[in-house]
Amino acid sequence: MSSPKQHKIVNGFTLIELLVVVSIIALLIAILLPALGAARESAQNTQCTSNVRQLMIGETAYTVDNKQRFSQVLEWVIPTNNVGDPTVEAEITDGVIFEYMSDAVDAYLCPVAADRLPIDTSVYANDRIVRSYSKNMTAHRQDYETGTIPFGGTETSDMRRTIDLVQKPSDFAVFLEENTFTIPGYGGSPFNDGQFSVGKADNESVDCIGSFHFAGSDLTTGSSNAAFADGHVESVDYRSPDRGPVQGFGNNISNSQRLIFDVIPRS
Repeated sequence: MSSPKQHKIVNGFTLIELLVVVSIIALLIAILLPALGAARESAQNTQCTSNVRQLMIGETAYTVDNKQRFSQVLEWVIPTNNVGDPTVEAEITDGVIFEYMSDAVDAYLCPVAADRLPIDTSVYANDRIVRSYSKNMTAHRQDYETGTIPFGGTETSDMRRTIDLVQKPSDFAVFLEENTFTIPGYGGSPFNDGQFSVGKADNESVDCIGSFHFAGSDLTTGSSNAAFADGHVESVDYRSPDRGPVQGFGNNISNSQRLIFDVIPRS
């Protein structure tokens, strides 16, 4: 008598079960990716805040050794052929405040900017930026605000602003983030040469405050960080409401103007 055949039982997923599992995984990825992206950008923003604060600490240390005078805007980084290039590391290491920065080249670059800022390789020497911060052009040039000598005129070391003469240290931005693209009505220069400058007429902005933090797909919708003369760092926005008039300036004062001119109150 022959023994009954034994059938091997194979355990496995049905097609429907596999599709359910795949759908659940896809749903989890869709939920988690935005949260992970937001957490990453928040961490990058924290690093940027630390960087720009470190730059202000380095600048303050420089003033201690230089009769309280701010570093010149063409000295904090040494521009190539008088035009700063944010892709050239030598401009950083040759700058007068670098010795106060513990050789921290990375402190000159915001990680958000490194990820997101467009770079015009036809203008810059390299295709990767190493510096995203810019310095207030009026920081060492008090004459630009007071009109004691024409802006761009002959300067001596005695004309340089001393840090103790800043009237409103908590309102006076020294280091800012700068866009490498234009925003009509707010910034007409797409170049970050390390010198943040604006004009004195109505809403006249040559350079534009960075707008790429927490900006989503539109880089004009975000904010950036700035370090002020009193040492604090805060988020700033180029789109803040205009206030004015101010004597010697236009009737409508842009946020960029309020941030870099010591004589303009921010509130």
